Amino acid sequence: MLCGENEPLLLPMNSIYIKYGDWTMKKNLIVLLVCMIFFTGCSSLCITSNAMSSDESIVQAYTVSLEKSNLRTYIDVYESQLLYMEIGRTAVEFFIYNFQTGENQSVGHVSDFALKGRSNVMIDDILYFYISTYSDNDMKNVLYAVDFSEMKMTPISENLYLQKLIPVVEMNNQIIALQGNALSDGSMDTFLETITKDGDFKQIRMDSSKVYSTSAECNIIYIDSDNEYLYVLERAKNNSDTQYFLNKYDLDFICVGTIDITSIFRDYEITDNIGGFYAFNNYFCITDYSGVSIICKYTDKEIEMLLCEANLEYIPNSNNKTGYELFYLRNTNNIYRLNKQTGALEIQNYSMENEQFVIRCVLSYDNMLMISKYSLSETDTKDKLYLVPFTDNSLSN
Repeated sequence: MLCGENEPLLLPMNSIYIKYGDWTMKKNLIVLLVCMIFFTGCSSLCITSNAMSSDESIVQAYTVSLEKSNLRTYIDVYESQLLYMEIGRTAVEFFIYNFQTGENQSVGHVSDFALKGRSNVMIDDILYFYISTYSDNDMKNVLYAVDFSEMKMTPISENLYLQKLIPVVEMNNQIIALQGNALSDGSMDTFLETITKDGDFKQIRMDSSKVYSTSAECNIIYIDSDNEYLYVLERAKNNSDTQYFLNKYDLDFICVGTIDITSIFRDYEITDNIGGFYAFNNYFCITDYSGVSIICKYTDKEIEMLLCEANLEYIPNSNNKTGYELFYLRNTNNIYRLNKQTGALEIQNYSMENEQFVIRCVLSYDNMLMISKYSLSETDTKDKLYLVPFTDNSLSN
């Protein structure tokens, strides 16, 4: 599609949507945006839904038929409720669809929309995430809360930090956000903020001098948490030498463990542009902006690469009670299951008895999977959403 000189350009992405205005963004943001084109979206809901007939593996499931569109992104699932957003020319609308009741309700509207990252955090029945909106000649970051019980969306706090697509995690019943601002020499100053549900916040600056040489310039690249420890992906630059570390911090933000993962960055040519980072048990997954994901197992002494795959996406689960972590391959029907105890990776073709449809995205809550699939046929104008239970048997070969 050609855009006129004053026509906004819409770029659909995997859990990320970007809309350019007619002003010039900072150079580093432009580089970031060019690297990030992932497709996930769908359509306005034109719904026909029904419970699927089940077999021994799938005891209850729901399917929804949608009209195709690239202007929707699925954000997260809470129980049987799906939060998604639809982007317009100047604003986005947020909806919650209930698979069990078939009800579809608007819960929020954001004007002057610019960016939404893929990072969300669920505390009880409230989902938190940042949205960047245009503000004069800049962009501000607004932290929103979506209450699935009250069916409403509320802004909690905002800032004008240079850092966009802000990662958020939960630890000690608080929201932890990775923030960053530019220094006078053009370098990036990164730090953490703890944010309460009421919007009260304070900055946290961790002392990395105990981990690195005091002469090294240290920056945080990404964060994750299992609600007991904070896992921090950090970079240390000392003159021309750059090292990368996975550091583990306790609830008092004291470093209790570190491992040098520089070899992973060098061997697989990963840059600082990280689209996703996830840590669990003695495993981590890094996804770069080209869509390549690397799953590794590590100990204090060594790192073992388990899988390196293009278009591989981690499936976050805010209420994961299983012994597994799941990943899916976009544009296929394949879902990987990682046994967190043994490190075994199993792959399953999840065609849902329809080989003409392939996976666009997968979300998860507790033992439920929300699978979005689209048709390979150009004449098929429908997409499918499935809400299915995950059990130990449902993904076994």
